[in-house]
Amino acid sequence: MTVAGGLLLGTPASGTLLPAAVAAPAVAAPAVPAPVLTVATDQDVLTSTALLVAPGAPPPPQPQAAGWVVADLDTGEVLAAHNARAQLAPASTLKLLTALALSPSLEDGQVYTASRAVTEVDGSKTGMVEGSQYQVVDLLHALLMSSGNDAAVALGELSGGPDEAVARMNTVASELGADDTLAVNTSGLDAAGQVSSARDLVLVGQKVLADDRLAGILVRRQYPFPGVGTGFDPARPRFEIGNHNKLLGRYDGVLGLKNGYTMAARGSLVTAAERDGRRLVVALVRTEGSASTQTADLLDWGFALPKGIEAVTTLEDSVLASQAGAPAPLPADEDKPADEDRPADANGPAAGDESPSERRRPDQLSEQVGDGAVPLAERVEAEQAEAAGPDRELLGAGLAVVGVLLGSAAVWGLSRRRRARG
Repeated sequence: MTVAGGLLLGTPASGTLLPAAVAAPAVAAPAVPAPVLTVATDQDVLTSTALLVAPGAPPPPQPQAAGWVVADLDTGEVLAAHNARAQLAPASTLKLLTALALSPSLEDGQVYTASRAVTEVDGSKTGMVEGSQYQVVDLLHALLMSSGNDAAVALGELSGGPDEAVARMNTVASELGADDTLAVNTSGLDAAGQVSSARDLVLVGQKVLADDRLAGILVRRQYPFPGVGTGFDPARPRFEIGNHNKLLGRYDGVLGLKNGYTMAARGSLVTAAERDGRRLVVALVRTEGSASTQTADLLDWGFALPKGIEAVTTLEDSVLASQAGAPAPLPADEDKPADEDRPADANGPAAGDESPSERRRPDQLSEQVGDGAVPLAERVEAEQAEAAGPDRELLGAGLAVVGVLLGSAAVWGLSRRRRARG
């Protein structure tokens, strides 16, 4: 086998392999070259990081992600994958495992009184207040919809404390065969040794969607979250939290799941959708650019494949295992990770949600990515409200200058009129 110009060259095998394009962390990825169909031997697959594609399938879109997979949600058959078992920081997609592992032992009506710890956690928060009371049903909605790290801490405390909660999460991951996953906290915030993989996130997502209680939360657009207070009298004020899944309501047949982002982990996203009786799931880890747009492109590609096409492998197959990598170290300068999700708007849906008239068809998603959109304007799945920050700061500074000039002109004019009268 030879490698020339980044392209993998070899001999025919059971699966088709394509060159992979992955952006370096925090650096805009170079333009992805036109896919060139190549193949490799089984041994090449075991030692390479080439892209696996189902035999006979056209080249898939190439997302700017370090690890990803497209699979049948029900059968686990893999249609395309790249580094699907590379162990990478999962960001808030880990909250799927949090919900799956901790919710069975918690009743919806169980009451939790917020500790100081929930208010001090880093990253995105729902707005829980120390001393206020919440029910488990509130916490699960906050965890899965608005990615509240405060809710993640609260659920951990209700489950015997953070150590016991994390131990339960790792037990559930092991039972699922999610061997690339190691949880260190309940929130997904960057922590030494905390990793998962695209393949594992799909395994967890399958189980979450099989749980009616959790699956119903994933597709909910808004939820009235309790404000400050104790007790649950109807008179207690509540505010709406929005779902951070940008494909919800914008991609036909989406079944939900979870996004994530930290400065160290970059973007991650797990999404399932159904079309014509077929259900597919896509997971992206360590993504540059819009994970939502790239996910939609991969879903479109998967749904366009004929039913019954031969899968390249399955989620449990050793071919994927051969692509497993060591955990990626966190950058040394990331002392305080910034969680991916924008704060929920207390007066409406999360920033970035569109009204029904503004929602886009799947074929319009890619049209919305313009020059300069990557990576700053896509603080990806969650910090859209912050993406225009620099521009807003410049605009604000400009308006301030104009205001000063207008004020000075007004004072000067008033002074001249007074001198004229004198």
